[in-house]
Amino acid sequence: MNNNIYLLCAFLLMATTSWAQVTDSIPEEEDFSQYAEMQLIDNTATAYCTQKVPGQSPSRLISIGYEYQHSFDIKPETGTAQGLSYSRASTPRIEVNVPIFSKYTGILNAGGYYFETGYTENAHNSLDIEPLNAALAAGTKLRSLALNLTYFKPLSNKVFLLAQAQGEYNGSWTLNDLSPLSVARYSATAIYGRKPHDRRMWGLGVTRTYRGGELLYVPVFLYNYTHSSMRWGAEVLLPARADVRYNFSVQNMVRLGYELEGSSYHLPGLYGNSDATLRRSEIKLRALWDVPIKGFYRVQAGAGVRVMYRYALDDRYIDRLTQGDAPYLQTFNVGAAPFAQISINLVSP
Repeated sequence: MNNNIYLLCAFLLMATTSWAQVTDSIPEEEDFSQYAEMQLIDNTATAYCTQKVPGQSPSRLISIGYEYQHSFDIKPETGTAQGLSYSRASTPRIEVNVPIFSKYTGILNAGGYYFETGYTENAHNSLDIEPLNAALAAGTKLRSLALNLTYFKPLSNKVFLLAQAQGEYNGSWTLNDLSPLSVARYSATAIYGRKPHDRRMWGLGVTRTYRGGELLYVPVFLYNYTHSSMRWGAEVLLPARADVRYNFSVQNMVRLGYELEGSSYHLPGLYGNSDATLRRSEIKLRALWDVPIKGFYRVQAGAGVRVMYRYALDDRYIDRLTQGDAPYLQTFNVGAAPFAQISINLVSP
């Protein structure tokens, strides 16, 4: 059945490749810093700021990647059920980003991604296994499907607006056993920004997000900068991610930083007939190397340590902002794990 998902995604990727190269598009969720450069129509046109800084990491149109996390435990914090030790967690990823329109007065992009995380356990002898661990050990996968729209609107040569909306469909669903659409969740972000000069841009805003594993409303800070030497820079979108960048050349670069990744996952039937929700959020401390292969094709390789920020079960698929201080059904201690990731990307010119 999983093969059917990959075949469908592969067909969609091939169908969009021929026209996705025309202009720039957005990368993954909330990464507002990466868009195509806009040009003025002529010398008499009103000057508008562009949406990138020189030397910034390239924008991905199509990305196919894989992540591997090595050897960790998942142990319930309460009760007598035993935890499990896992030899690995693996996550294949597919991302597609396409332009709707790209003009000097504004850019609208549409994007989407699919990924799934599967766990492989080490051998165990205990029969008293907590239900979530039992499901993961039996092959249950955590799947995520998302669609998003992002709009960049320059107001002048120094002022801009950014807005994004995203819908997510997360859980243990399969094509043969889909969850109801009511479990879909949406995120949104709005940023007001300024670009004092070509090498620096910053912005402040607010986001409605599930990156912390549950619904949160938090402020957002955007900052992209390249030093006059064109070697050093920063790419920041707090609290989602922050990187220090070093450019060996125009196309060869390394980034050091972190990323916060997470969401809520619908897990029906985990405890009898009741629905359960996994609140999962992890912090990835990592180094990324981005290098060209040929033409507009590039490889990005990375490695680091994954630290779990939240791994907890709710007994209902309801945002916790509506539940007050209701306790989790179960919380888990998840050990830190080294990880590696690699992706092949088609980027914009």
